[in-house]
Amino acid sequence: MTDISLPLGVKIRNACIAIGDGNKGTNKIVLEITNLSDESVVFSGFGSRGDLTLSFSIGTGAEDLVGTVEQSTNLTIDAPADWKDKIYKQVSGQAVWTFRLSNKVFQPRESKTLCLRDFECCTAPGQANVKIGVSISGYEKFGKILEIEKKAGVFQLLYFEADPPYIAMEKDKQAFTLKWNTINAGKVVLYKNNRILETFTAGVAGYENGKEFIYPKDAPDLNGTIYKLVATDKADQTLRRESQITVPVLQSGWHPMSGFSRYGSPAVLFNRGQVDLYGIFIKDGKACLYSSKYPYSAWNLENETVPDKMETSPGVYFDNQLWLVGGSRSDPDNCSNQIWTYDVEKAQWRHQQGNWPARMGHACIVFQKKLWVIGGMDAAGNALNDVHSVDFDGNWQPYDNPDPMWDPRCMLASTVFKDQIWIYGGCAEPFGDPLEDMWTSVDGKTWVQYADMPMDDGSICKPISSALQVVNDRLNLMGSFRRKTTIEACLFILSDSQRTWLKRNITNPWDQQEQNTHALSAVSFKGFVFVHSLSYEIDHNPTRLVLYVP
Repeated sequence: MTDISLPLGVKIRNACIAIGDGNKGTNKIVLEITNLSDESVVFSGFGSRGDLTLSFSIGTGAEDLVGTVEQSTNLTIDAPADWKDKIYKQVSGQAVWTFRLSNKVFQPRESKTLCLRDFECCTAPGQANVKIGVSISGYEKFGKILEIEKKAGVFQLLYFEADPPYIAMEKDKQAFTLKWNTINAGKVVLYKNNRILETFTAGVAGYENGKEFIYPKDAPDLNGTIYKLVATDKADQTLRRESQITVPVLQSGWHPMSGFSRYGSPAVLFNRGQVDLYGIFIKDGKACLYSSKYPYSAWNLENETVPDKMETSPGVYFDNQLWLVGGSRSDPDNCSNQIWTYDVEKAQWRHQQGNWPARMGHACIVFQKKLWVIGGMDAAGNALNDVHSVDFDGNWQPYDNPDPMWDPRCMLASTVFKDQIWIYGGCAEPFGDPLEDMWTSVDGKTWVQYADMPMDDGSICKPISSALQVVNDRLNLMGSFRRKTTIEACLFILSDSQRTWLKRNITNPWDQQEQNTHALSAVSFKGFVFVHSLSYEIDHNPTRLVLYVP
């Protein structure tokens, strides 16, 4: 049966968008949605449903409605009482709300309204785009984009930003710019650490009101810099607006990101092709998915839902999707062979079933265009040393008898280095005696023990947690090691000769989990390494994210 067209009409009944701060209380968009037919719009039957989506763009451009993700979530939406389950998500720079519609969506010729109000618009002047989409079982999908004028008649400093918002490498300094936009300003003065850097007059040197101005002529000092922009009203020079930003310069070393606790405790991190760092954070027992292009600065909420009991599973980016694979990396009571993938563009989770035994504490890596599952512990408490891989076509291949056979283990470290799989450490069971051996494989089946292990005058051994990561083309081993009755966090870097390890002391390390064995996660992103520990009871033992700058 062919779906029929939805007989809907959408128009703007009322709109008032004034650009700049101070207009939050008066900004409003009222959308009217009408059934244009003489028949009711309904859906019924098992599995049938109706959804309405409302979306607009986030940023500082002419088509954007609001500038930040926080501003997009703080607005108020008034909808009909029978439209349930309003869900917010942020997808590819779009703020998206989904409403679950009642079975009888519209009576004949009935009109209903959606009202957006109490939002602040500090974006470039232009026509903001607001999109309405309706999907109802039995009907073709309906969509319409509405253009709404943003008025910009009053003197404003819309935004002042640094890109990137922090400096950690020389290439960041070389690409550093300041960006701003003003309305009806006669001039702006740019300050650096309270000294005038440059003065700009409207209409001169490319600076124009209402258009983003990019300033590439400066870079922050070694210890960081405070930039300030002061704008003066074109008509009244006694009226001024100013904005100030601090751009830190991260020195080589370890930087605890304790100020990011508002997102919750880090559970899983994904490097999405060096474009974004995605992360699952858990706060008050609820897991949410976030993303960031500049993780030391701020994170954006991507999806408020994470599949149940998958929030601490190993995660990788593979086949253009985020993957959560099997049971928990740290909780012995959470064994599974479930797989969930996340389509970033569609903001959708999809379920798959692994054809390998359920497990926890296993390692997951991407190697030779395949996703690999290595080791772990099954629900009966048996440590595992089997290996499984899956290709882009979904074909799973087991390697049940590695040769030679390394000891079964869970909570092990793994990575890919010099076209080989590397594994290290782990334990036969959580809270058990840690292992301290290292193995490599060129194919996942044949394994060779690596003989030259990191030592510190023989007193450091027994890693209660460890992670392997490649940084600047060198293998890095980081972990919490027992030194007699104390725990020491150490970083070992494999030398170019691949025979000795260079030791680096770690200040401000990850949370040590009260000296118990625990999972440790390290993910490289844009030359940095983000590290966090994970206990078996994350809800009661919140942890922090730590940044390592080589």
